[in-house]
Amino acid sequence: MPKKPKSVYALFRDDIKDEVPAGKGEGKGMNFVKTKFAEIDETAKKKYMEQEADLKQKYNEEVKTYKEGEQYKEFEKTTGKIKREMMTEAMKVMTLKFLRDAPPEPPKNPFAIFVGEKRRMSEESNGAPPKKRTREEAKAEVAKLKEEWAKLDKEAKNVYDEKRKDRFNEWKEQVKAYMEKQEWKDYIEEAKMLKVPVKSFLPNKKLALPGQFSLHEIKKLKNGMKIQRPPEKPYNFPAKPPTAQRIFCSEKRKEVEDPSKLLEMWGALSEEERKVYEGKQQDLAAQYREDVQAFEGSDEGKEYFKRLAQVRKSNAIAQAKDKYLEGMPKKPKGAIQLFLQEKLKDLKKAKPDLKGPDLKNEVREAWKSCPEEERKVYQDKADNLMSAYEESLKEFRETENFKKYASQVRKLSKKKPGGGKGKGKGKRSGKSSSGRGKGKGKGAKKNQRGPEVPESMPKKPKSAMQLFMSKNKGSGGLKAQAEAWSALGAEGQKEYVDEARSLSEQTLGRDMLEFRKTGEGKKYLRLKAAAAKKARVDSARAKYLGKEDAPKPPPSAPGAYQLFVQEKRPTLQSAGKSVGEVAKEMSQMWGKYSEEDRKPYEQREAELKAEYEDKMKEYKQSEAYIKFEKAKNAIFKKPKAKKEAKKAKKPKKAKQTKPKAKAKAKAKGKAKAKARGRGKKQASASDSDVMGSDSDSDSDSSSSDSD
Repeated sequence: MPKKPKSVYALFRDDIKDEVPAGKGEGKGMNFVKTKFAEIDETAKKKYMEQEADLKQKYNEEVKTYKEGEQYKEFEKTTGKIKREMMTEAMKVMTLKFLRDAPPEPPKNPFAIFVGEKRRMSEESNGAPPKKRTREEAKAEVAKLKEEWAKLDKEAKNVYDEKRKDRFNEWKEQVKAYMEKQEWKDYIEEAKMLKVPVKSFLPNKKLALPGQFSLHEIKKLKNGMKIQRPPEKPYNFPAKPPTAQRIFCSEKRKEVEDPSKLLEMWGALSEEERKVYEGKQQDLAAQYREDVQAFEGSDEGKEYFKRLAQVRKSNAIAQAKDKYLEGMPKKPKGAIQLFLQEKLKDLKKAKPDLKGPDLKNEVREAWKSCPEEERKVYQDKADNLMSAYEESLKEFRETENFKKYASQVRKLSKKKPGGGKGKGKGKRSGKSSSGRGKGKGKGAKKNQRGPEVPESMPKKPKSAMQLFMSKNKGSGGLKAQAEAWSALGAEGQKEYVDEARSLSEQTLGRDMLEFRKTGEGKKYLRLKAAAAKKARVDSARAKYLGKEDAPKPPPSAPGAYQLFVQEKRPTLQSAGKSVGEVAKEMSQMWGKYSEEDRKPYEQREAELKAEYEDKMKEYKQSEAYIKFEKAKNAIFKKPKAKKEAKKAKKPKKAKQTKPKAKAKAKAKGKAKAKARGRGKKQASASDSDVMGSDSDSDSDSSSSDSD
């Protein structure tokens, strides 16, 4: 193994060893060396530091070569083996000494419970103590029991799973009680002293069931990113209701010793007996839907689903990066980072007392005081690296893998249709599959989307700081660039402020004016105005008709065929036919019905439709709906400014000398003007359809019918 290099002090001591007086005490031996070392100047000390650095570099190379050799690898292998053996023995001794009375772990899966019960029942039936099995006998027995287990249905297996959970909860309580004993505390102390791993009964101090993913376990991907665990379900999260068969099994479990017989008992039930359990299932399902709806509306529920969506999206993006972005070019270091990298070693040698953040702050101060010429060297180097990076990144973005990644991210970033605070929860509550949910009225604003912004529309110009950051791209993170921006001061920032003002005047002034004149611009502005009006209408609807106490519109009346389906479906379903078969048969039956056969359903349809219209009339006469209609009409009301302007421009009438003749001439002139006006108006309307309207008022009127 190579020897470690000498330090600065040791090198100095070797140089003056012939001058050192023999003996101990002041002015002799080591005292003489220390005194002389304190007296040397910085130039001499720097010489020794350089010598030390060279020796260290040589030593590191020798160590690297040595560690690559077979001798060192054999040493590492043997050392690791000895350590593992010693650790295993120490853990065995500690377990025998302290953990002999610890509660034994419960079965880890439902199948283990099943095997245990079968063995116990077999021993009880034989009436003899259990005999010791050979490994082959045990394997054959387990293989046979696996076949029996595979024949059980889901409900029977759930019974064993519930038993497993009960056993685990019992064991959990036993472990908690055991950990309160002095014996456990003595074990912890000795384990810490001997540096032996502590046996973990409840991993990560989280009482997760066996087979579940621990909440603190985080899967690490190849790219270094981590897969987050989903948020823990709140204690009041509604549990899914059991099926009719499971309710039956829960009730009858204590009546039988062998749970596998429950399936036979369920199969032997009559139709009437089954209906009792199916009724219980429906009641529990209705209660579950109400509980879910209440939970989704609560602050805790909203927070849970929001966090769950964030974690799922984050994990999906991390996995997409891991899968598709392997080999993606890494962003190079900026000018400040290159300076830091180069000067850090020298600064460490000059000021060995500085560590961590203090050392970095010292280098940053050195960068600030660095001359402009020296800064430019690093900036040019950073710019070259950035140019090479951008080229390679451009090539990488053309690859198939990057396109797949971008496609996946776009899908994840798309907003799901449906508004309101309860969006996307319709299926969960079992009431609707539209994805709207009930919401609380205000959520309608969140999902309003205007027309797609055309590419020709002038983009918002960069601010002064953004211009500075793009010019100094790669010069550290956001914090470092913000500090550099502040360090410029008002004088240094003026150049960027003036440039930003000039860009703003050009983009938001001349360029935007030109864009408004184009057909694409007119169309976009017209659609944007229509979308804005629609958003205002939706907001008014949410305000007056979206509240909990607001009147709700009556459900639409079913048609004759729907009434027929409602009547006939239960009879056909009871025959054990599938949903598709039932639907097909009902369609065929309805097709064969004569007018007389259909008449009762059509009469019922007319009655229900009349009831619906009465209820709708009552709904539209409610105070909330009237307020909504008033607000809606105000939004689409045309401005009166033009009419008032026309009235103002009308000249005063002259004295009438010949009333009849003048009236005729006036009427004739008006008719001609009106005809000309109509033609002009139609022409402008047709132009507006193709090119869009120039004025805001026209764009408003074009969307007045949209709702």
